[in-house]
Amino acid sequence: MPLSPRPHGYEPELIPESRRPFLPKFVADGAFTAGNRAWVLIRIMLYVVWASLPLLAIVGHVFGLVSQRNSAMLVVPLGVALVALAVVAPHPSDVIVRRGFVAGMVACVPYDVFRLTAVHVGGWMGDFIPKLGVWITGDSGAGAVAVAYLWRYLGDAAGAGVGFYVVAFALGLHHSSRPGQVVLAAIGYAVFPVWLGLIGLVALAPRGEELMFRLTPATVLITLIGHLMFGLVLGLLFVRERHIGAHWPWPPISLPALRRKQTMALRRGRERQREPGPTPPSRPPAPTSRTSAAASRGARPRRDHSRSSWPPSCASARGDAVRMHASPCGDGAAAVEVAPPTQNRGHGVGVQAENRDAALPNADFRALPSGPDAPLDSTLATEALDFVCGHVNAPISERVLSTGVHRYRRVH
Repeated sequence: MPLSPRPHGYEPELIPESRRPFLPKFVADGAFTAGNRAWVLIRIMLYVVWASLPLLAIVGHVFGLVSQRNSAMLVVPLGVALVALAVVAPHPSDVIVRRGFVAGMVACVPYDVFRLTAVHVGGWMGDFIPKLGVWITGDSGAGAVAVAYLWRYLGDAAGAGVGFYVVAFALGLHHSSRPGQVVLAAIGYAVFPVWLGLIGLVALAPRGEELMFRLTPATVLITLIGHLMFGLVLGLLFVRERHIGAHWPWPPISLPALRRKQTMALRRGRERQREPGPTPPSRPPAPTSRTSAAASRGARPRRDHSRSSWPPSCASARGDAVRMHASPCGDGAAAVEVAPPTQNRGHGVGVQAENRDAALPNADFRALPSGPDAPLDSTLATEALDFVCGHVNAPISERVLSTGVHRYRRVH
């Protein structure tokens, strides 16, 4: 029964009837096929675990944890079982594993050409690959060399290729519109996890240099260039075959999308912090002029002139906004400037004017506009009248006003 790719969602694919008698029931019913996502995840994870075991086996042997021979007894049967599973119960995602397997072996060819040239032509380092066969077979003959290179290509290189393909398709690198970035990602994969792991193994293991190779500038540079070549070829093969991403059973985990989600979450958190809380109680408006500032500091309020009568007395002048200054004004009398009443200007204005003219016939009354200095001048004038008049109820005359004003001018 042919399997057609269905991106991001698959219908159950049944195993052909001819294969069912030889399979367990859960496999024959399609548990390991596209109808069950949990089993598909377990299946892919088994591929990834197997792909990492050949390299981990070398690490365990160099550190003295598990011998390479014992590790081979696990890696080989598990690899055979996975191949049998892919044959009898195929899944569309198996094509990704197969292509990664082949791409890893192909990418290892230029690496070994460069490395063997440096070993046999330049003599810059020894060939440590045959030691892998000795660890597995216990023999140092030609058979051990063949086993060692089979382990290198079918295990190390192929496993690295499968691991990169699975991770790359899971992260959605096949959707990238820039092939150069994909190739750089493959080179980074070959250098940082793989090459750094090799150098760290040789440097940190107690018998690392004895079992592998000596760390010299030449060996470090040769192995680094070889892994750069491996990553370059692996990335180019992935770009060429990225159309097989249609067989990946889940939507890719997009790192840019995750970054955008994190950015949006941070923005929403900042906006919540910036939201205004409960409105604080309102405060009185700030004073806009010297008049209002003086009033807010507790200045004496202006008196209602509509209730006062003319002629003004010391008592009335004490509370009114009266401003006086000495100026020549007929017969040597002082000009008196009195701020006119600000309220009830309509009724009785003429009567008040006649009364004040009769009381001070030689005075020149001038209406002054209200300004920011009115409260200050009123206070000074009131204090001057208090000093001159003395008694509050004493009547005011032209001479008293003139004398008081001149004294005020001399003092201040």
